[in-house]
Amino acid sequence: MMSPKDTRALMTALHTNDHAHLGIRPADATPAESPCVLMGGATANDLSYALVTAGQVWPDCEDWALIGSDEVEQLASPGDVPTMHALRSPDTLATFATT
Repeated sequence: MMSPKDTRALMTALHTNDHAHLGIRPADATPAESPCVLMGGATANDLSYALVTAGQVWPDCEDWALIGSDEVEQLASPGDVPTMHALRSPDTLATFATT
C-alpha cells in the first residue's frame, strides 16, 4: 500500500506531466532506456492498470518509478508483455513504494 505522501506526489506528477508517454518500472532500473509498462493515459485508472501489469512483470518489486518521455520504442522480444516498451531519454517524475 502506498503512503499518503507517495500518493500525493504521484498524483501531482501525473497531473502536471507534459510528456507524450508515461510508464511504470522498478525504481532501480538501469540503463535509462530499460523496459517499462506504458500507461494508456494520465488518470488514476491508467496508473492502477499499469501498476497491476508491472506487478505481474516484476512480482518482487516494491519500489517503483513513474517515468515520462516524448519518444517511445516498441520492444522486439516476442515474449514481452504487449504494454511493455522502452522510453527514450526518460525523466523520472516520481518514485514510490507499494509496501
